[in-house]
Amino acid sequence: MFAKVQKLSFDAIFLDKGAFLNNFFSELKRRNVVRVAIAYAVVSWVILQFVDVISDPMSLPDWFQKVTIVFLGIGFPIALLLSWAYEVTSEGVMKTAEVDKSKSVTHGTGQKINKLIIGGLGLAVAFLLYDKFILTPDQQVFTEARAAQTSIAVLPFVNMSSDPEQEFFSDGITEEILNVLAKNKSLKVAGRTSSFAYKGENQDLRAIGEALGVDYLVEGSIRKAGNTVRITAQVVNASDGFHLWSETYDRELTDIFTIQDEIARSVSDALQVSFGLAEGESLVSNTTSNMAAYDLYLKAKDAHKFRRIGEALEVSKQVIAMEPDFAPGWAVYAQVEALAPYYIHANDWLETAGAIGRAKIAAEKALILDPNSIDALGALANVYRARLQWTKSEAAYLRGLEVDPDSPVILEDYGEFLIAVGKIKEARAVADKLIALEPTVPIYLNLLKNAFIGQLDFENAVKISEKMIELDPTVEVLVMQHLRTLIVAGEFEKALEFFKNTTVLSPENREVWGINLKVLQTGFESLTPEELALALDSYFVLAHSGQKDLLFKWLTDNVKLGFWGTFFTFLPEMRPYFGTPEFKNHMIELELPPYWRKIGWPDYCKPVGDDDFECD
Repeated sequence: MFAKVQKLSFDAIFLDKGAFLNNFFSELKRRNVVRVAIAYAVVSWVILQFVDVISDPMSLPDWFQKVTIVFLGIGFPIALLLSWAYEVTSEGVMKTAEVDKSKSVTHGTGQKINKLIIGGLGLAVAFLLYDKFILTPDQQVFTEARAAQTSIAVLPFVNMSSDPEQEFFSDGITEEILNVLAKNKSLKVAGRTSSFAYKGENQDLRAIGEALGVDYLVEGSIRKAGNTVRITAQVVNASDGFHLWSETYDRELTDIFTIQDEIARSVSDALQVSFGLAEGESLVSNTTSNMAAYDLYLKAKDAHKFRRIGEALEVSKQVIAMEPDFAPGWAVYAQVEALAPYYIHANDWLETAGAIGRAKIAAEKALILDPNSIDALGALANVYRARLQWTKSEAAYLRGLEVDPDSPVILEDYGEFLIAVGKIKEARAVADKLIALEPTVPIYLNLLKNAFIGQLDFENAVKISEKMIELDPTVEVLVMQHLRTLIVAGEFEKALEFFKNTTVLSPENREVWGINLKVLQTGFESLTPEELALALDSYFVLAHSGQKDLLFKWLTDNVKLGFWGTFFTFLPEMRPYFGTPEFKNHMIELELPPYWRKIGWPDYCKPVGDDDFECD
């Protein structure tokens, strides 16, 4: 009897528990607790994906995502408890226990939560598709670049050494620090040439920041004595002139690369922007333990920068002899040899060929040691350009711009390349970008001016040329370019006046340009035999005076001297000859048609059938 009663009691208990669970889950469903749980999970996933996408472009700290996960985790049980205990009614939020079930609107609320779940799932799918199919690596880089908000300029560090000859060292270290900071994708770093325009200027830092269009400035000083160096660096807020960070480093010269790394990291930390490096990863590459070689490398860079090519050639040779595995040494040697034909070996095509060959070998050696060397890529592109290997040259320029899209040196040379192959519109776009990066550099303005001339926009060409001379009236090559611009634009009287007043031209160039102007003003008849010989060796005179046969002979002879013989091919002086057989033959001599067929035709030439072309 007892056993029977006990069995009935257990059955009743289990029945009661089953009824309770059924009622409990029914109530969970009625109160939309299950829907809230699903909606919360979906929305949380979408939030985490969004945080993941924006964390790198906005340089969010590593802990931000972890904190987001913790808060979302804490919020989950709270959301469930609130959905169980409270209900949204037409009269507002009320405790569920106080709501008359006959008047409950939980069904309608559930439908709204369903729509939220569907919308969240739609966003989740969109994130997955965007991440997998739409946001390609190139676009990711572009997105990050667009998101960069912090801009900075590195002003030339002051040479505090007792020896003023150490100026090259302080300038070189400044440039190295600038190059390291430029690796931070969250930083917009002002161009080196624009920053160095303020060298020795005792101006208000706020005014400099405004002129350069940057938020912050890095300044400092360098004192080198024997085998030791003291570097002081600080970050200044350009809006108010206050210091954000400052540090002094007293080290052995052998620690110079470590100091560069530390300064770049400290500047980024002060601005709260991360390099995104793995632990132990260094910012400074291509270092050397041979400080004597590094000192000479900085000297070679300085000589190359100011076009003291003979000195740069001698010093860079010493660098590669002392340190044959130092990629920057090979790169600067390649740059110098690539320029030697235009500064040392003028009119000697054998020496030109030798220099171009040595530049190629040096550039390739540098790229073996460092495949991302901007200087080596630029030098190699210029070698191919001088050899009329247009497709290889363009590929090297574009590879350089992949490594650093804002490299002024690559942009300038690539712009010249585009003018030479007749792609004037593209050259103009490159020049516009270059000037946006470095608005106060005369040699870069010269590229923009030539692009305007190529588009027959003489009004803007003259304005840019005048600004170029205003910024620096002491560079002889720019003075001659300004004379040419005024003449091409029809401003002959202005050209005469400018020629009379300039004191920059060497005696040889003053004689040549005096004859050029004389021919254009009075013709060949007024020239002495000596003057006539000089006039007939001037591309400018031959092009403007209609001496077609002599002009194309001059062009053919100068093709042997490298790229310079091709640069003026598509500028206005040559327009009268575009439709002539001589011009067509010159294009074949320059090996341009195969390049055009592969890459695309310029504005003034077009294919005729499969094997022919015409220019007009």
